[in-house]
Amino acid sequence: MPEPSAGAGVGAALVAALVATARGLVRLAVRLVHLVVDAFLEVTHPARSESTTARRAAERVPVGDSRRRLIAVLAAGAVLFAVIAVRLAGLQLVEPDQLEAYGMAQRMRVQNVAADRGTITDRNGVELAVSAPQRSVFVDPALIEDPSAEAAQLARVLGVDAGPIEAAMRADNRFGYIARHVDDDVAAEVEALALPGVAFLSEPKRFTPSGDIARSIVGSTDVDGNGISGIEAQYGDLLTGTPGKVVFEQTPDGNTIPVGEHEVIEAQRGHDVRLTLDRGLQFEVERILGDAVLANGARAGTVIVAKPDTGEILAMANMVNDRDSGTVVPSSNNEALTTVIEPGSVMKVVAAAGAIEDGHVTPDTRVTVPDAIQFGPDVIKEHDFHGTVSWSVAEILQRSSNTGTIRLAQMLGKERLYEYLKTFGFATPTGLGFPNEAIGYLPKPADWWDSSMGTIPIGQGVSVSALQMLGAYNVIANDG
Repeated sequence: MPEPSAGAGVGAALVAALVATARGLVRLAVRLVHLVVDAFLEVTHPARSESTTARRAAERVPVGDSRRRLIAVLAAGAVLFAVIAVRLAGLQLVEPDQLEAYGMAQRMRVQNVAADRGTITDRNGVELAVSAPQRSVFVDPALIEDPSAEAAQLARVLGVDAGPIEAAMRADNRFGYIARHVDDDVAAEVEALALPGVAFLSEPKRFTPSGDIARSIVGSTDVDGNGISGIEAQYGDLLTGTPGKVVFEQTPDGNTIPVGEHEVIEAQRGHDVRLTLDRGLQFEVERILGDAVLANGARAGTVIVAKPDTGEILAMANMVNDRDSGTVVPSSNNEALTTVIEPGSVMKVVAAAGAIEDGHVTPDTRVTVPDAIQFGPDVIKEHDFHGTVSWSVAEILQRSSNTGTIRLAQMLGKERLYEYLKTFGFATPTGLGFPNEAIGYLPKPADWWDSSMGTIPIGQGVSVSALQMLGAYNVIANDG
C-alpha cells in the first residue's frame, strides 16, 4: 500500500506548527484589543468605564494613569502587529517555494515496485529456480465494515483460523497481509466474496521447475523472495535486482489525482545465474546415490562429479536417509561443502606425491615396509599382517599401506608434510564462497602429538570436506 514520504511528515509538522502559532497570535491580539478598548473607555467615558471595572471590585484609576496605560497598550499592540506583518511577509515573499514543496510532499505517495528475481539455470539453460507472479490477499482496515463477519468468511475460504484475520482487520493502519501467494482457485474464491477492504497484490513467488533436483545447491528463499540458503543466498544481491517505485499525487481522502504530479521509476530485473551443473547428470547421480544409501543403511551420502582439468562441477548430490519414512531424499544441506569428516586412507596420496615431488623417491623406488611402527606408547599397524616387506611407492598406494605411507611421510618431515597438505587445499576455503562452507581441521606442526606423524599421513586426526578431497585428487588427475 502507498505510504507517506519523509517529506510529507516534515511538511505536516511544519504546517501544524504554523497553525498553532497563528492561533496563539490571534488570541494575544484579541486580548490586546480588549485592553485597548478598556483603557480608551476609562479615558473618554469615565462613568461608563466605572461600570466596566466594577466587576473587578477595584477603585477608579486616575485619568493620568489611564492615559499612560493606553499609550503602553497601544505601543505593545503596534509591536505585535509589526511582528505579525513581518512574519506574514516572510511566509508570502521569502519562503513560498519551500512551503509549496512541503505542501506537495504532503500530497505525494510512494508505492514500491518489487524487481523480478533472476533465474537460476544449469549449464544448458534448463531452469532450476524461477519467479512467477502470484496473488497475495491484503486488507485495508479503514474500509472494513464488519470485521467479525468478513474474517469468518475469509477464514473458511483460506482454511485458517479467523482470529488473526480479524485482528488484522481491526488494526490501526491501512495495510495488513492476510495470505501470501495463494493459488489461483483460492484467489478466485476470495474475489467472489467481494468483501469491502479486502484486495489483492501481485507478488513474485519462487518456483523450482525441476523439483528437488540439486536442492542443496540451488537453495531457497523466504516468502519475500530473499535468499536464505544455497545459490539463492550466495548470489542474492545479483539475483534480486533493483526495486522500482511509483510516486503519485493524492487528495486528502486518499484518492489519486489523475492529472496530478507523478513519477515512475522502473524496477530493474535481477541477473540470471548459470551453474556448471548438468540437470540430467545430477538427476542420475542423485538416483544412484539414493539407492546406495538405502542399500547400505547409511545416514547420508555425497557424490561430486567434476572435470579435473577445469574444476567444473557437473553434479553434486547430497542424499539423506529419512528413517521415519524409509525413503532417501535430496538433502537441504549441501554436505559436500558444509560437513567435514576424517578422511582416512584417501589422504595417503599426499605423502606419496610430496615424496616424489621433492625427489626422495620415484613411483618405482622400493621402500622397506614393516608391519607396525611405534610412536611412543602408540603403535600404528597394517590392516593385514605381512611382516617386513619391500614395496615400490606405487605398490604402497595400491595396497593402501599404513606403514608404507608413514615411511614416505618421514622422508618429508612434519613441516614439509604440513606444507603439502595445505598446498593440496586442506584446511583452506575452496574459493566457491558457498554459504556456511566448512574448511576442516589440520593442526599446525607445533601442535602435533608424538603419534601425529603416524596418524595424519593416513588421514586420522584431521577433517576435510568432500569437495576439498576432490580438489586434491583433481591435482593428481590433471598431472599437477
